[in-house]
Amino acid sequence: MNTLDNIVLPGGMFAENVIDQMRTPLLVLKEDLNVAFVNQAAEQLIGNSRQHICGFPLLDWIQVEGARIESECEQVLSGDSLFHRRATLNIAGASPLVSDYSITSYEQVDGLYLLLEILPLDRFARIERSNERHSRTEQMHELARGVAHEIKNPLGGILGAAQLLERDLKCGEQRDYTGIIVNEVQRLGRMVDQMLLPGSLPTLVDTNIHEVLEHSIRVLGLTDQAGVDFSRDYDPSLPDIKADREMLIQAMLNVLRNAMQAVQGVQLPKICVKTGVTSKLTIDALMHRQVLSIHICDNGCGVPVELNETLFVPLIKGHGGGSGLGLSLAHHVVSIHGGMVEFVSEPGDTCFSIHLPLKQETSS
Repeated sequence: MNTLDNIVLPGGMFAENVIDQMRTPLLVLKEDLNVAFVNQAAEQLIGNSRQHICGFPLLDWIQVEGARIESECEQVLSGDSLFHRRATLNIAGASPLVSDYSITSYEQVDGLYLLLEILPLDRFARIERSNERHSRTEQMHELARGVAHEIKNPLGGILGAAQLLERDLKCGEQRDYTGIIVNEVQRLGRMVDQMLLPGSLPTLVDTNIHEVLEHSIRVLGLTDQAGVDFSRDYDPSLPDIKADREMLIQAMLNVLRNAMQAVQGVQLPKICVKTGVTSKLTIDALMHRQVLSIHICDNGCGVPVELNETLFVPLIKGHGGGSGLGLSLAHHVVSIHGGMVEFVSEPGDTCFSIHLPLKQETSS
């Protein structure tokens, strides 16, 4: 049995569809604790299809650390209900997951069934951290853009005055000094222009993400980097997305450049670029059925722990030199496309994930 056909629910097929669309994993168990049904969220949690999950014992897929789920199910079958806080679930083939879960019974003509509902706290915490980071970064972008506007006009005046002065000077040494002023002002001007860039609106056209990645890789000469083990793992079935190609190229350049800087000095440097589809991902309170995901991973020095919450803030410097604007601009470009950038990092294993909706969602 791998559907709800034999389980009577108010609303019939409508109820089955509702349960299947729930964002929290739900498993229906028989009295012998064999799985009778799982919704799509439970399939994703376990990492297998319902055809493979149903008909097998629950303990083949999920066990609870620090509690015996068998005895808890037996307790519920005797008439109680149960809600467990912050339990560590051991999922077959996956990392342990901290979750709340509840078990209730449901009576049918052919016997009792158990409903196991799982609330993964790790996922909700990640969504909350992402939303807080996005809000804080956007506030800092607005502040940085305001400061940039105030700096740009006086910079133009300084540049013009230095160029006029340089033209009238006869002494070569003095002209060297004005040359330094001109060069430094122009450098600051370029930095200011970068800070102002996020104000541009994207021009959305059909864009192939693999073409964007390959162009960015060629620009950086990444495949020609001596000693770097560079690899790709592309999903060829990915469709085009509506995006601003030039903006996405700039974002990918910045993230890839960050990876290149991170592996400098590593004995056997590795960078991998992977693409695929992620299902049911929440971005800014909207749950997207499917998003296009780009993962750029390296075995470099990792993101310092003290920068975890501020890495995407303008002028916060991570690896090596640079202005500290690269990841901030990448984050903003992805954000104005309705997407999200997140990362997991420890020394020797860092992965930046860029998620872009395959289509716009209209409701959460």
